[in-house]
Amino acid sequence: MTIPCLACASAVVRAQAEPASTERFVCPACGEAMDVRCNYDVGLPRVTTYLGRYATSDKITPAKAFILLKRMLSSCTHFQPSRLEAHYSQNDAVWNLGNFSLSEVERITAESARRGLDISFVEAAA
Repeated sequence: MTIPCLACASAVVRAQAEPASTERFVCPACGEAMDVRCNYDVGLPRVTTYLGRYATSDKITPAKAFILLKRMLSSCTHFQPSRLEAHYSQNDAVWNLGNFSLSEVERITAESARRGLDISFVEAAA
């Protein structure tokens, strides 16, 4: 990548091999150094997430399900209590619980089976 030098207007070639958020460019003609902010799209490893859904049933009252779900999901990374409260207050038949990692899905599945809650998970679209 080349940029024009602000001091002498000659071409400056990037000296750094590794991309960084701020890079130092040095002009070979005049020796002027410039710090340039770069916006690289550094790829992060893709993490598979799963969408959780709870289907209400006659076995457990919505109030009890709300309390159990809030307690079970409170330790999850992306859990939003407001979403759960909205489904409960609107008496929805299916509650969208949000996104969960695989380890959270395994823990929630085991705990929900033990408590009699009908929670299902599907892989979220990329």
